[in-house]
Amino acid sequence: MIQCTLFISYDLFVNDKFVLQELTKNQQFLLTICDVTCFALVMAMGFLLGFHIYHIAQNITTVEYHINEIKANNPFRKPRIIDNLKEVFGPEIKYWFLPLRNVEKSAFPRTDLFEV
Repeated sequence: MIQCTLFISYDLFVNDKFVLQELTKNQQFLLTICDVTCFALVMAMGFLLGFHIYHIAQNITTVEYHINEIKANNPFRKPRIIDNLKEVFGPEIKYWFLPLRNVEKSAFPRTDLFEV
């Protein structure tokens, strides 16, 4: 998505003498609409990615984010951000972006970590 936005923007605004010669006005308009749409989607997805990274770093969920007392005194937050990341992604950093194996022995979530 980002590459698409950059490619279209470069062709339209930086390298416009080649694009203007080859495209009709209708095609230029459609290309501009595609560029604006891609840019809006990249911005929205970037905001959501940043918001999720913030949640992972704080070790909270979206629901907990909206509860003020959890914001102030989060009992699940670790002192270091790397510990919060390990809580979510697992203890070995090399498997964070390439999850090849399951860290826990069972596929079901553990229920002994919290009170029911």
